[in-house]
Amino acid sequence: MVDPKVIRTVRRYLSVLRQHNIPATGLVVYGSHVRGTARPDSDIDVLVVSPAFDSDRWSLDRELWRLTLKVDTRIEPVPVGQRQLLEDRASPLLEIARREGITIDADDSAAMSEEEGVRHTVSFLPWLKLAEAVEVGDVVFWPYPDRRDYFPVSSSLEAQLQRIFGSYVDVRGTPTDELTVVSFCADPFKDLSDEEADRISELVRLLAFSVMAGNDYYPQAGGYFNATFFQHYHQRFHPGSLWVAPDTRRRGGRTLHGGYKHGELKFTMPLQTVTPFKARPNQPLIQALANLWKQTTADTAAIRQAIDWYFLANTDSDSVSARTEVVMMASAFEALFQVQDERGKKEALMVLLPVLFAPCLADEAERTGIDGRRGKKPWKIWWMDEFYWLRNKIVHGGKIDRGRMTWTFEEHLALAALILSICVKLKLAQLSLYTLTQEDESRADCLDFFVADGNLSEDKWFQAMRKASSDRTRQKFLEHLKGIIPAPPTS
Repeated sequence: MVDPKVIRTVRRYLSVLRQHNIPATGLVVYGSHVRGTARPDSDIDVLVVSPAFDSDRWSLDRELWRLTLKVDTRIEPVPVGQRQLLEDRASPLLEIARREGITIDADDSAAMSEEEGVRHTVSFLPWLKLAEAVEVGDVVFWPYPDRRDYFPVSSSLEAQLQRIFGSYVDVRGTPTDELTVVSFCADPFKDLSDEEADRISELVRLLAFSVMAGNDYYPQAGGYFNATFFQHYHQRFHPGSLWVAPDTRRRGGRTLHGGYKHGELKFTMPLQTVTPFKARPNQPLIQALANLWKQTTADTAAIRQAIDWYFLANTDSDSVSARTEVVMMASAFEALFQVQDERGKKEALMVLLPVLFAPCLADEAERTGIDGRRGKKPWKIWWMDEFYWLRNKIVHGGKIDRGRMTWTFEEHLALAALILSICVKLKLAQLSLYTLTQEDESRADCLDFFVADGNLSEDKWFQAMRKASSDRTRQKFLEHLKGIIPAPPTS
């Protein structure tokens, strides 16, 4: 946080420069006062920006220093050309100023107030449109601009948010008109610590799972969201700042990309996030996961890791192959059922999966599995048999004979996402953290009918749902009859 008195001092200095015909277009404050490490006697480091300094940087240097005597002798001015500030990537000083500096623009009509020296952070998901706000403990996801009333802000802060969000454009190049903001309820635009930013990132994954667990895979025209919708950004800023310096990951560290003004750098919506639907999170599900995250148990670690793999495997990005997604989804099942260290992972999964689905309807089939062994098992177990065979072929090498497969690659990936999301809900219900909805129970009940013999389609999905509903109703009716009809006397 910068002392507002320092900002006012620098603004007075800019005013004095212009009164003495120094053609400064703005100042950039950087150094200890911006980083929050300044002492009372620390220098005030300032870049004096002017197009005139691109051709003759030092002719006015003495005058810049002389004019500090009229304002504050702690000011240490450094002249820099306007083009040089944008284009010079060789100067460490300019890189630091672009990364951390506060820009005070002489032509900025939105004069900064007492809050101008305060650094803020806005966390947001530019490609996600939420139907409603979602509170998770002390954090809230809220639709912007629909719910701007959630956290009323000053005009200068609102202007800065619009300046930031204007860099995120749809596939036609138009700034996105709706997005999702993530805030701490007590201080919505506080300057986040790394730990707070990491916590928000983890809650984003929970939000993603609570939305994606309700995906309609069949029909394909239904509500559908992938992990790419949940790309999120943490942007630090000062009200009135015109500059942005994003950083990106690389092996061994990060790379800073400085020297851009807001609006010059554009981030385009990925095509796989184009949808007419707004996301409707399963609020009881995200609350259940958040409550589980407070615990330090083996189940917490298992579900957390499973959701991480699920999130990575469901981006729909063309840069991630279907083979890689199969391996990641298999890892999600291994994590959920805690069989990562088992030698026979497939066999363990085929034993544990029907145990979890024990309360649900099942449809068994006698057939020969992909490895040549014959048996009678529920169809979801036959699917796991083939899915894990496919995973092993990918990981360990070997020809994948698609003629032997009951389900296509695409069907395997859709079923893996569907079945894993049901498994997580069943696990949470076992832990008394979540109450299954009628929709959850119907999805779990219909799986075997839907999976049977492959050839998945919209019609088959609806037929499976109707059959599961009919069978469940008949089962409940028979159980009711057993309760009211006395058992025959025993001799």
